[in-house]
Formats: sequence, structure tokens, C-alpha cells
Amino acid sequence: MSLKNDFQKLRKEIDKISATLERDVIYNYRDALKALREVLSFMYEKYEVDGKLTYQEMAKYGRIDKLDKEINILIAALYKNNTKLISNILEDVYKTSFNTTKNIVESTTEKTIRGIIKDEVIQKAIQSPVSGLRLNKRLERNRYNIIVDIQEAIGQGLKKGETYGTMAKRLKDKLEGDVPKARRIVRTETSRVFSESKKESLDKANNQGVNMTKEWITSEDEDVRSQHKKMRDKIIPYDEDFILPDGSKGFAPHQIGKARHDINCRCDWIIDIVEDGNTIKNNKLPVTKEGKSGIIKMGEKGSTGVIPRNNYKRRDAHAELYYEEIRKRKSDVKTIAKNTGWKESAIKEIKEHVFMKEHFLDGKMKRFDPDYDQAQAWQRLIEGKKIKHSDLVLLKHEYVELTQMKLHEYDYDTAHKIANKYHDWWSLIESGE
Repeated sequence: MSLKNDFQKLRKEIDKISATLERDVIYNYRDALKALREVLSFMYEKYEVDGKLTYQEMAKYGRIDKLDKEINILIAALYKNNTKLISNILEDVYKTSFNTTKNIVESTTEKTIRGIIKDEVIQKAIQSPVSGLRLNKRLERNRYNIIVDIQEAIGQGLKKGETYGTMAKRLKDKLEGDVPKARRIVRTETSRVFSESKKESLDKANNQGVNMTKEWITSEDEDVRSQHKKMRDKIIPYDEDFILPDGSKGFAPHQIGKARHDINCRCDWIIDIVEDGNTIKNNKLPVTKEGKSGIIKMGEKGSTGVIPRNNYKRRDAHAELYYEEIRKRKSDVKTIAKNTGWKESAIKEIKEHVFMKEHFLDGKMKRFDPDYDQAQAWQRLIEGKKIKHSDLVLLKHEYVELTQMKLHEYDYDTAHKIANKYHDWWSLIESGE
């Protein structure tokens, strides 16, 4: 059993946090632009001549100095808000990554990993230097640069005697030009703190006798750095450093210590637990009260959701074994159709969609990852015992999804969103339905 699914779920959770941070940072830029336009509008209303504002007019009575001061105050407020926002979100990233990683290891090894998150460790991680500069220093440098850019833009506009509309566009262009820099900082910092907190959590497991390997994961698209493409799927012992083709080395992606490798990098890394010289993913792990096929039977302990949701190892092992078993079955389609009143042809399509066919997922063709809750639902549908409302919603969800993909040639994500709109099976599962 591989832990890849668990770490992919964690990655998606961190990506959502990062996307929220990016959005809020952009909102702050919009507010700053609005405030700058108001200051500029006031200057034009008070000092313009024939719709134009000149440098000579603004140079009188220290007006240009007052404008510069107001710009400084507004941009300083923008960066103060963004610095606080980024720091708070990075703390959330650290705690989420640390605790979830700890839970994954504990449920896989069935050991309690001792260790707590210390505030000083979090702050040290947040302010860890990238390319020799800490987060606050990089934000401060960007703040200084954008103030200079805005002042220069206004000075040029005044010398040309530009109208308010033209000058406002100058400001908009300069401020919007700063947004990609902020986004790059957000993405770099989020990924770095995610990686460091994961390491901090796994170091505690390693120190307590958990043997691990680690694997370099790329985003598998054309934007991956050439050096990083060559690191794809490379697996090494946990305590060793990754060595890149150019000789650079470091513990993991985002921890190489060189700008060309760390800044805006979208790579990730995961671990596998090693038992008796073999990684867990190479072993078939037993499940409580399994039958000859290794599948928990309905009515037995563990067959109706008794396996705790945080016991990733047993849930994933059960799902993997069950999916393999169901692919070999011949009578399940007819049985489910009889138990639910659905047409056999529809149930057959659903089975092929969920269990058999490959789909374009995560940049490549592959089958859906085995899912414990779906395995349980399919088993109930086969046996016709204690069929839940959510089981029937699952059939509807999958049928809408496959129909959208087949008739309209939608990709999986688009079809899945449409199916969720009408039959949101996962929400029922999360609510305990």
C-alpha cells in the first residue's frame, strides 16, 4: 500500500489554503489601488488646469512632497496587511501539514508519535531565508521598489501634463505589475513552509524508530524545470539528501537552498514506511476478519465503517483489495440492478467507469484511486442489505459524470463538478449519511 494518496490529499488541502491567501492578497492590492485613485482624484480636482495636472503646479507649496508621503503611507499599509496575512496563513499551513503528516504516520505504523508544535519553531520556519533574505526583508524590498515605481510614474505623468484617466492607468499598471511578485512569494513560501513542517513532523517519527524512504514528485507538466524532471520518482532513504544533476543537493524540494531550485518550485515529496526491508506499498496488508479474497464481508466487524477514518492504512488496504476483487466479478452488475431497480446496462456502465476504465487524471491516463467509502457502498448494493440513501446517490452521481464525459467529451473535473451539482455524494459521506 502506498501513502501517495494520503499525501496527495494533504497537498490539495495546502493548495486550497494557498489559493485563498493569493486571493486575499489580490483583494488588498485592489483596495490599495482604490485608495491611490482617490488621492489622485483629489489632487486633480483641487489643482488641475483645463483637465490636466502639471509638475509645475504640484511643485508649489510642497504639494508633490505631500503626495509622496500619502503614497508611502498607503503602500506601507498594503504591505503591512499582506505581511500579517501571509504570516498568519503560513502558520496555518505549518500546523495543518505537521499534524496531518503525524496522523498519517501514526495510522500507518499504529504507533503514537511523540512531539508537539512549538511557536518558536513555527516562526523560525516562516522566517527561514530564501536566497539569503527572510520573508519580511523580501517584502520590505518589494515595498520600496513599488513606491519608487509609483513615484516615478506620477512624476512622468505630471511632466507630460496627463489627464486623470491616463495617470490612473499608469498607477494601475504599476500596482498590477507588483501582483505577480506577491503571488510568487505566496507560492514559494507556502510550498517551503509545507515542506519544512512535513520534515519537522517526520523527523520526530524518524527519531522514534520509524524507518522511511522519501520520493521526489513533480507536477508532471511542461513547466517543470529540466533539472527537476530528472528527479521525478527518485526514491532514497529518508536521512539522505537528494542530489540534482547540477550537483545541488538538499533534503527535499523547496529545501535545496538555491533560488533556481526553490523559488516558485511546484514539486513535492512523499514518504513510504519501511518494514522488514520492504516498503509498505509492496506488501499486502491484512484487514480485520477478511475472507479468502481479503475483503471484509458485510456484517463482519469493519464492514460498515468501523475502520476509523484516520486509520488510512487499513482503509486503503481494504479498498485496494476490494477494487481488485470487484474487477474479477461477473454477477455484481445483475445483482445490483435487481436490488436497486436500475437497468443492468446503466449499472454496467457505472462499474466500468468507476472500477475498470482509465481516465485522464493528474496529467496522465490512470484508473481512479481505490476509495474505502465507495467500496463499502458497492458491497452494500451487491448484498442488498442496509442500502443507504448515499449509496443510491453514488450511482446517480457516477452515471451523470460518465454521461457528461461520454456525450459532451468533458474532462473528469468538469463532469465531476456537474455531477456534484445534482448528486453530491461526498457531502453525504462527510456528514455521516
